[in-house]
Formats: sequence, structure tokens, C-alpha cells
Amino acid sequence: MENVSGASSKNYTKHNIELLVPALIRITDADIQFPWHSIDSDTQAYFEALKAEANGETIPSPSTFALTLLRTKGAYAPAVGMIHFLNNVFNDLSSVLTEPEKKMACSIVKKILLTFNPTFYHFVGEIATLNNLMATKRYRLKHIEEGLPNGNSIDFHLQTIETDERILVEVLNIDLDSDRVESDPGAIDKFIAHRAKKKFREKNEDLPDPEQFQLIPVLWGGHADIEVYRQHFKDHRATPANVVEPLAYLRHSDGQYYFDHQFGRVGNLIRRDIP
Repeated sequence: MENVSGASSKNYTKHNIELLVPALIRITDADIQFPWHSIDSDTQAYFEALKAEANGETIPSPSTFALTLLRTKGAYAPAVGMIHFLNNVFNDLSSVLTEPEKKMACSIVKKILLTFNPTFYHFVGEIATLNNLMATKRYRLKHIEEGLPNGNSIDFHLQTIETDERILVEVLNIDLDSDRVESDPGAIDKFIAHRAKKKFREKNEDLPDPEQFQLIPVLWGGHADIEVYRQHFKDHRATPANVVEPLAYLRHSDGQYYFDHQFGRVGNLIRRDIP
């Protein structure tokens, strides 16, 4: 499979990102040892594996960052939309993070670039959530993947600027199954509570003194699925203890490559009709 841009540069991945997601480079520039060479090597190996699997035929491939970048070059609208959203996120982050904080954020960038399956969206959820948190200008980013005594880790260690309070934040990505999404308020509350309880239990396994952290669910699904949760949390704001109202991503387009992106509390998302 050819590189996205057809460029002569040996590092196709970085070159393509410079063309299509330039704001990402403003994050990775903070790490002079960012492994562009190995990332490009792994990405080209991934494309070669896809090519061998296809054996000359067209086969559907699951979404990955690498394929999304490729499909953006081919003007595939959903891919263009996702890349546009990511560039916005990285642009915002580059303006609020210090250089040491950008270097920390590179760990998430690497996961986005090197996750060659659809769960790369989960790391998009992490970086977008970090962007929302830092945009409040209430926190300093102290560490990513804060280690716990049991060998587990929490996504973000933040410190409040006003009081220096230590805040731990874990992102819980939830892929909604359209066949199982229910509009019943009780069912939604039960589902969120079940997923939250499971995450708290997993993170604190074998700890004599459970670690206190804030859990931020991030919902991924189609417009109809997100609408069910939007309506629910618009009317019912209650969540379990230490669980923030779920965040979600919603994109509207005019079909001509104009995109309106929303990533925030699901109950605050706005349905828009774009002419």
C-alpha cells in the first residue's frame, strides 16, 4: 500500500502528519527523542500486512489512525472529519500545555499512532478529555499513567493551580452497542454504574486502601445512540460517586467538508442542522 502523500521523504508517516495534522507536530516537537523512525517502520509494516491480506482484492479494514490518514487523502468525508477534529484538539492542547506537559502528552500520541485496531479511538478519547480538562486552566499536568502500588495506573495526575490539590482522573471509554442501547433512564443509570463499579474494582484490586480517583466515561457511538444519552443526561444529571457525567463526541457536516465538532458532557451537546 502506498504512503498517503506519495512523498519522497523516507519518513512517510511524519511527512503525512505534517501535511494533514500539523498541530500534532507541535506536541511531539517537545520530545526530541520522539520515535518517528520506529513509528514509520511499524506503520509501513501494517500497510504491507493489509496489502498481503487483501491479495489484490478490496476488503473492508477496521479504522485505525493510519487508515484514517490514508482515507483523508482520498477525501473520504468521515475520515476528513476525524482528522480535522484531531488537529483541532492538538492545536488547543499546544496552546495550553507547557513544554514538559507536551512531552508527557507524547505518550498518548504514540498510542494513537501505533494502535492498529479500532481501539485507537480510546486514545483519542484520552487526549480529547485531557484537552477539556486543561482548557479550564484550573490544573497542572503532573503525570500521565500515575502508578499505583498494585501495578495498575491512573490516566492523569493533575494538580489544582489554586490549592495544589492532587487529583487523579481515569478515562473510561465505552463503545455503545446500538442493539443494546435503551432509552429507559433506569437502564442507562444501571449501565453506567455497572461499568464504573467494574473500573473502580479493577484499578483498586489488591490494594488495602483503595485509591480515590475521578472517573470520566467517554461514549462512542452513532448519532442515534449519542442522542439517547444526550436526552437522558439533559434531564437526569445524577451519576455515581466520583463519576463525572459522560463525555461524548458529536460531529455535524454539511456534506461539503465543513465540520462542526463537539466533545463534552453528553447532556450539553447540541443537535444542529447544517444547511
